[in-house]
Amino acid sequence: MACFIDAVVLHREDIRRELAVCLRRPDGYVNRKQRDISRVPKLDIVAPSIPIRPVPGDGTEFLDPEFLEHAKSAPNTTPDCRRNLKMLRTLVSRQNMKQAIMYMDELRSAGKANVYIYNFMISAIGRFGDIDQALELKEEMERRKILPDTFTYSALISAFSRANKPTKSEAMFIEMISRKVKPNVVTFGALMSVYAKQGLVDLAEQAMDHMEKENIEKNAVVYNTLALAYAKAGCLEKLKGVLNAMHMHSVLPDSTTYNTLINSFCENDDYETAYAYLESMKQAAWIAGPDVVTFNIFLKQCAKKGNVKHANRVLELIQSENLKPSVVTYSSLINAYAKAGDFDGADRSLKLMRSKGLKPNVVTYSSLIDARAKRGEINKALRLRSDMEEDGQLPNTITWNSLINGLGNACRVDDAEKLFLEMKDKNVSRTIDTYNTLLSAYSKVADTGRAEKLVLEMNGSGPSPDTRSFSILASIYARNRDVAGARNILKRMEQARIEPNVYTFTAIADAHAKVYDTEGVASVLEQMLERGLSPNQVTLRAALRCIEEGSESSHLRDLVNKSKSPTKFIVLCQNIIELLRQEV
Repeated sequence: MACFIDAVVLHREDIRRELAVCLRRPDGYVNRKQRDISRVPKLDIVAPSIPIRPVPGDGTEFLDPEFLEHAKSAPNTTPDCRRNLKMLRTLVSRQNMKQAIMYMDELRSAGKANVYIYNFMISAIGRFGDIDQALELKEEMERRKILPDTFTYSALISAFSRANKPTKSEAMFIEMISRKVKPNVVTFGALMSVYAKQGLVDLAEQAMDHMEKENIEKNAVVYNTLALAYAKAGCLEKLKGVLNAMHMHSVLPDSTTYNTLINSFCENDDYETAYAYLESMKQAAWIAGPDVVTFNIFLKQCAKKGNVKHANRVLELIQSENLKPSVVTYSSLINAYAKAGDFDGADRSLKLMRSKGLKPNVVTYSSLIDARAKRGEINKALRLRSDMEEDGQLPNTITWNSLINGLGNACRVDDAEKLFLEMKDKNVSRTIDTYNTLLSAYSKVADTGRAEKLVLEMNGSGPSPDTRSFSILASIYARNRDVAGARNILKRMEQARIEPNVYTFTAIADAHAKVYDTEGVASVLEQMLERGLSPNQVTLRAALRCIEEGSESSHLRDLVNKSKSPTKFIVLCQNIIELLRQEV
């Protein structure tokens, strides 16, 4: 265990700091004086705690037969406790969290809330996304002298993972170990999901190795999570070995295993392998065969490419397998029509969807809005937003970003800015993509003032500017022929420890080209080549602009010829430069 913990701690320097903050006195209250990192307890493990395992579900499954059986046989439970657990499960399964919390309050007041009741509510509340309240319940357990066990920590680690808070997940795991609570397969599954989302294959594999050493029986869930890690990191050869590893450990792959494999290879355009796994899934007698989720994976790929013909073929396959198309099925079909620019087909699919008793969701509307906005039909996109809200669907961040982008492309910058401010008023998360989309809108009208003001906000209360943010800002300076402003972007990026990319240098080269500064363009190309970056078409077009204007430089010609980019355009550029050299 110590080896695996060391790997986790080395992965994030702030883990021990997070753990120090989590330290508490034996009575359960936070000891503020113990926040000193040097006072983090030594990590070791003694006796395991009682194994309790939740079954992964869709947000409504919180107790499984193993947990219920354990609750029946454990010495601290009574028939009354088991009835209370079933009542809570009924309320949560109906997604009536308000009543479940009220029932929990009654149990606490009556002194009937034991570790099983707390664990259930921590898991349920965590799955519904209220992490702060889940943590408060854990702290309340400790104040009431009810010690958190394996299930408690597993539920919290899983909740942090779903909320994309990897540091807190790992800190909770280390706190668990420091308190001598032994993790089980569910704990490792929850922790591995943190690594899978980040594509941290080494740590995911170390977790699997540690389970092997500790004789913790692996299940399909941890293998599915490992497959996700391989897929995220692009380790396709390792991904292909997952089924063999499951077979060696006598673990039967489930529908999620096959769907994960199929989706991963589809995402990488390896349809031959994806179809091979589809056939293997059909041969697996222990599962029902491909389900609607499986076919939706293929349908989503058709949608991405705007391939309406194949999308309809997949829909026919779903129906021929006697499967019921879902909201995702029709949303993907609508998206395929929208990507292909066939909005009549999209409208027909929307009507068909409603005729089947299915209600369009946020994804359905967002696909249509994005397609309309990208085709320049921003007014129709805005009307769709109104229809969406009338249908009871609230636009999400992606929806707003599409609208801001459409308005920006139409040079309606004031309207784009209004939507950006409206997002804040409606408490819609404004991501780095949102800020960059508004920056792009400012670039259409070369508004340096408003762009710099937005970047200032990003450095303050918003997400920190990234490479794309600075590249867009450099392009705005280029549009204004402000060479000094464009070149200063590199210094600002260096101060922020952000690496420039091809687009950053291209914007700066364009600034030099607009004032016919041949040597300036040459110096930018030289910097790119020194960093191992190949100029793209726009970069070389800026270079050619200088040459065509008669301000030709042998230095510039040589640098352009050094470019190793394989595109036909660059070969053409090099031929043009050679002709110019002969004319000179």
